[in-house]
Amino acid sequence: MTHFDQSTSARSRSARWAVAGLCIGTALAGLCGPAPALAAGGIKAAFVEVAIPARSYNESVVLSPFGSALSFGPLSGVLGITSLTVTNFDGVAHHVILFVPQNLPRGTCRINGSTPTTDGSGPATSILVQPRSTIHLAFPMPMVINPFNGNTCVAARVATLFTGASVRIDVNGIVN
Repeated sequence: MTHFDQSTSARSRSARWAVAGLCIGTALAGLCGPAPALAAGGIKAAFVEVAIPARSYNESVVLSPFGSALSFGPLSGVLGITSLTVTNFDGVAHHVILFVPQNLPRGTCRINGSTPTTDGSGPATSILVQPRSTIHLAFPMPMVINPFNGNTCVAARVATLFTGASVRIDVNGIVN
């Protein structure tokens, strides 16, 4: 073997060891690299699982002339209102207010279909409905109603004077 052959052979062995080391390093990086990504995917899946609604919710309430606010709701859980439809059967425009009632006894949102209430807080929604018309409001990000005093309830009232017809409110949403 000549000197040239020995040095080429040494260089060849050195190159082979470098390639082998690179392959091993890449393999180890591949084993360690995806773990945080998999963990992040697991966390993401957990958040998606929590956001899936347990059940749908819909309710219709008719506010009659000279009536006080009426309360309604699923009673428990967190209510996410996804849409409201308000129909004004009266000949004048009406200002309709939805709010969270605070003066209800624990364990009830309504008695015999509805419970009069006057006290409330936010989130509150104020809607002006023109005479003999319907307005539909969709909430791409649901309006969240959290339980208050153990109850998950919503109340509605008309803030203008009636002339004899009624206002109907349809609520759609999800309950977790």
